[in-house]
Amino acid sequence: FNAKTELLLKQAGLCMLSIARPGVGGTDPAPKGMAIEDCAVEDANAVVQLLQAEECITFSSGLTAPFAIYLGANLSIDVRSVVLNTPLVPPAFFRSDQGETIPIMFALMRAERFSPRLVRFLLRSAEAHIKRIGIKRFIASQFAKIPSDRDAALRPENLRELENSVNAQYILGRQRDETDMLIVMRDWTPWIQGCDAPISIVHGPENPVMSPRVYGRFQEKFPNSVRLAPIQGAAAAPGMTHAAELVQIMSDAFDA
Repeated sequence: FNAKTELLLKQAGLCMLSIARPGVGGTDPAPKGMAIEDCAVEDANAVVQLLQAEECITFSSGLTAPFAIYLGANLSIDVRSVVLNTPLVPPAFFRSDQGETIPIMFALMRAERFSPRLVRFLLRSAEAHIKRIGIKRFIASQFAKIPSDRDAALRPENLRELENSVNAQYILGRQRDETDMLIVMRDWTPWIQGCDAPISIVHGPENPVMSPRVYGRFQEKFPNSVRLAPIQGAAAAPGMTHAAELVQIMSDAFDA
């Protein structure tokens, strides 16, 4: 989030902590023999216990949705809600509607049907491509068919944060394990069933990649725990184009 969005969070009385997944952003990977999701829970629990927090919501965007769900089910404090910002839902819900608008995402979803090894190859190829052409050109090309998101992403205040994010994900000189990204490719519906906290899905009805009918099927599968929170006029990146609405949804989720 850029500084303006962080100010909106402060004004809403929300304190957001960004905790890197194991092995991302220069952190150590999960210990041998320990599942990455359980290591993520231990890391997050250490932080909230240090701060003596009593309640929270968990939040994620895109590929990290399974981690927000798993944290929602396993944190040691009261999780009031889980908020997912344009998440990739389990494969069974979106395959038949998968859009071709964001090239790398379309390639990953197709590759998942055949081989995790192919997915790893594509992720590492994307990393090499980003290093070669630069983050700005990469973002512009990936969102070329979604002008509203492209223009928002290329604004200096957002581009700076995206560059920081991509650098943390890819370009720190460490050997990266893509296990955290591969989790979203598998069936993680049991994690949803194990999460007692209500789940809100923030999405843009104009999103050509994850269409409203994809999220509709997902909500129908879990009617007692999942609710949809569409932001009118938004597409694939409401966190950049409609930050005030997103922060309001997060605030409402905390108070629910």
